[in-house]
Amino acid sequence: MNPVFGGILLVALSTVFDSFSQICMKKATPRNRVTAVWIGSAILFSCVEAVLYTFALQVLAVGIAFAISGLSFATVTVLARVLLKEHVTMTRWIGVALIVTGASMVAAYA
Repeated sequence: MNPVFGGILLVALSTVFDSFSQICMKKATPRNRVTAVWIGSAILFSCVEAVLYTFALQVLAVGIAFAISGLSFATVTVLARVLLKEHVTMTRWIGVALIVTGASMVAAYA
């Protein structure tokens, strides 16, 4: 496998872990009885994200990795809709499509 392609996959995977961390932080609000579990999960996901991102930076330029990590905005939106049943407007879905398109273009020319 091409090392750059592996780095892109690591960044994409790290954004998924970052997104799950954000969802856990939302679930850790005081009205939830298992707040400590959600906070612990958020910390764990953030640690895994940091390790994956660090490995990705060994083969990718920071500018490329950072641009691809913008996918976290899109994945948080999708996870919030699916897991938290939050309402997502059409404008936000268009933004998600633009983010995915931009990150795909950066990855394609990496």
